[in-house]
Amino acid sequence: MKKILLAISAFIFILTGAIYYFPAVKEPVEETPEVLAGVSQGTQGDIATSTRFTVGATAVVITRGATATSTCSNRIITTRSSQLELAFATTSIGAADRYFSAPAGAGTGHLQLASTTVVYDSQFYGCGAIQAYSYTTQDITFTEVR
Repeated sequence: MKKILLAISAFIFILTGAIYYFPAVKEPVEETPEVLAGVSQGTQGDIATSTRFTVGATAVVITRGATATSTCSNRIITTRSSQLELAFATTSIGAADRYFSAPAGAGTGHLQLASTTVVYDSQFYGCGAIQAYSYTTQDITFTEVR
């Protein structure tokens, strides 16, 4: 009887050690997340332009001509008293104030809340024109970083 109990105890001891040493489900290794940005990590970005626009109930193209470029790294928009609805051009520069992803003011644009500052990365939003619509007239600040 002692031999049987000793054998069972040894088996349980070995089985417990094997379970802890060789777990069936290993914990996932935490990977370093990939950085998604228009500027490589550690690269300096310089403010190229900073402009104040008055935006109201009629949609306004806030970047065109000299301000719409193909070399921006990101754009920063600061709202004040009202939320802002934005539409981003689907083409980079040139012909296209009419090629917006969704018309601002139609309830289908990108919504930026009042009293916020948002950085729009060029990798996702591009460097083309931006159309803005505000529910009340307000000044917004638009900054482009290169």
